[in-house]
Amino acid sequence: MTSTNGCKKCSVVHVTISVKKTSVVFYFGKKIEPEKFSIGSEAVTLKPKGEPEAEISIPKGSFESEGQMFLQIVDTKEVNEEEKEDESGDMLTTNIVDISMTDGQQPKQEIGIKIPIHHKLSEDDAVVILATSCDAPCSVDDWEVMEAEMDKSGKSATFRIRHFSIYAGSSKEKVKTDLPGVVDALERSINRQRKIEFILLTKWVNADTLLLVIEGTAARKSDNRIKYWARQGYNEKSLKRSKESRVKNGQRFMFTLFGNLVEVSREESFALTYQNNRDNFLMFNICLDDPNKPFTGEVQISFEKEVELTIPLKKSGLFSCGSAQRVKKVTNIEHESLQTISYEVIKTKAFCLPYAMATPLTAVVKMSQVTLGSLFLDEEKLSEEDF
Repeated sequence: MTSTNGCKKCSVVHVTISVKKTSVVFYFGKKIEPEKFSIGSEAVTLKPKGEPEAEISIPKGSFESEGQMFLQIVDTKEVNEEEKEDESGDMLTTNIVDISMTDGQQPKQEIGIKIPIHHKLSEDDAVVILATSCDAPCSVDDWEVMEAEMDKSGKSATFRIRHFSIYAGSSKEKVKTDLPGVVDALERSINRQRKIEFILLTKWVNADTLLLVIEGTAARKSDNRIKYWARQGYNEKSLKRSKESRVKNGQRFMFTLFGNLVEVSREESFALTYQNNRDNFLMFNICLDDPNKPFTGEVQISFEKEVELTIPLKKSGLFSCGSAQRVKKVTNIEHESLQTISYEVIKTKAFCLPYAMATPLTAVVKMSQVTLGSLFLDEEKLSEEDF
């Protein structure tokens, strides 16, 4: 910028930046909030939006004072689908109903509840209700089995309660033969946990470079995902699978690679945030430190967890010696090891070339993860020119 006779003159410079074409995918997350109902002294029948065919019948005079009732419906479809893959059948015949009052009131009279049955039972079976008053049930002993009545069509179950808690329907036969399995399915639904496993596959790009993909996938979908990666050129013989884990939506995992990698990639950690109903994978472009050796090493998988710490505060003031120790609580993020997977990848004959013929490449990490607001690099477009 220059100034001549008080007038300003500006030079405009045009800069052209080459940007490689990629796909950008955005996903919107939602937080499930419980429905709220105002409860008074009059009789009322409530119909939750989250389960339109359900009814909660509250008689007159059930509560001493007016209050707000919270009602939350927890879908059990995903957990039942996981059980079908295990050939266990539907563990839960209804969704989960969680009822509470904001002021802690409990009804003085019996409350009638009708909930739809989403998974039809056999003619010689019946529905029972499992109930718990624990905020975080974690064992069979935390649950009580109650009787219920089915309508003639077998499409709904009715039962009566005197305490607001968590309720869900199951097959009487299932509860009799596999109560721990039913409770496990309930707790996974309440905690919104999914059974997942990690799969690792590789494919060679040239004589000393290969792609490694690590995907966290629902255990029931893992075989289909392996076939998908095989269609992308990954070698099924290189497949490694982790043990099955239970994770919540949004769980963050870390991966650390060890082995005969070039220095720039050795022992680097990479993160993946697991999102339900998404493809969750990381893709690594790896150069070997010696192309004449097979690709060997380990992938260490860990996960983040929140740990609450109590930290003593420094005392101050003239009379602080006799005062009680003040503390504050903070949340710290720690990493806990999940599993370490060893691997050995033999080079295919197509790439068994003299080292002098191999093109030297700089190790680059390619991450491809479908998650909230993230950049998605289409793995089908990754080729040698990307590196």
